[in-house]
This record gives sequence, structure tokens and C-alpha cells, in this order.
Amino acid sequence: ENEGFECVIRDYPAENMAWQDFRKELDNNFNILIISVTTPTLYVDLLACDMAKEANPDILTVAKGAHFAAEDKEAMERFRNLDIVIRGEYELAIQELGRNKPLEGILGITYRSNGTIKRNPDRPFLENLDILPLPARHLLDNRLYVRPDTGEMMTSIQTNKGCPARCCYCLVRTVSGSKVIARSPENIASEMEICKEQFGIK
Repeated sequence: ENEGFECVIRDYPAENMAWQDFRKELDNNFNILIISVTTPTLYVDLLACDMAKEANPDILTVAKGAHFAAEDKEAMERFRNLDIVIRGEYELAIQELGRNKPLEGILGITYRSNGTIKRNPDRPFLENLDILPLPARHLLDNRLYVRPDTGEMMTSIQTNKGCPARCCYCLVRTVSGSKVIARSPENIASEMEICKEQFGIK
């Protein structure tokens, strides 16, 4: 939004929406579709690429998620309607895609070029998280996210990235690095204030 793009966020499970709802939205002729993917739901999540290309062959289909830190090329080979995967941190890569920056110059992505799959160098981990805009909660229905015990609205605030631990079952070090990078207290407090004053999340 800061770049002047029209952005839409959908959380289909939370909004109790189905594939036919997604298909209807594709009639809005979006330029880019970005899907947040998890490994257990990979095959279902990426059906969205097939539907998007069927509705608009020119749409750019992009997927992000920890899965691609290890299985980026395999995913590209298996899902022919997936144009780009983002490995690791994704915020700046998405911004550059929106700016229509040449793909060969975008760090941390794997993409198709003339029938071949290319893998750009990794993107360095962000050292200053305060440069990122605050989450676009105004694009979501925040009433859908409630505490199970009280029914009150709730949210989560990410205060830092990275982890020095070496847990064998976790990809945080791969996705966000082994160094803990924290947002400033002022930046975190401003997000807390916005959650309370603008959205009534206490």
C-alpha cells in the first residue's frame, strides 16, 4: 500500500470461504497472487495457482513459506502454474515484485525463465525490522480472531526474528537466521496502541 498498490488479503479458512469464492475474486483481474503455504497443506494451497492461471494466464503466481527454504526447485518442477517461490524473508521481495523489478535482480527467489528454473542468491536477513510497515490489519476482519476462552478479539505481534537454538524440527534458523533481531520498544508499542485504539483489540 505504501507503494501505491491496491492490496487485498484473504484468510479463506477464517472467513469460512470456499474455492468458488476464490474463483469469483479472480474476476477482479489481479496482477499478482501471493499464497502463504505450509508443508502439510502444500498440494491443496497450490491449487490456487491452477485456478488463477485458468482465469488469467498473465497473472504472476507467487508462493512463500518455510517449505521453500528447502524444497524450492522441487515445488517449481511439480507445480507448473507456480511462477515464483520466495525463500526466507519475503517482505522486500514482494515489494520488488510489485515494482516490476527484473526477476534476476530479486534476491531470495526461485523462478521460471525461458523454460528453466533459476535460483537467485539468498537475501540477507533484515537487520532493522523497524523499516517494515506495521501489519495491514485494516484489510482483515479482525472479529474473526478471538480467544477461545473468552471470545474476545485477539491478535499476535511479532517482536523479533531469528533464533540461536538448534532444534532439529524447526526451520526458524533457515527462514529467519540464527541471530535474534528485535524491533525497537517504540515500534512495538505503536503497534499495540493501534491494535487497541483503531481495532479495539485489548
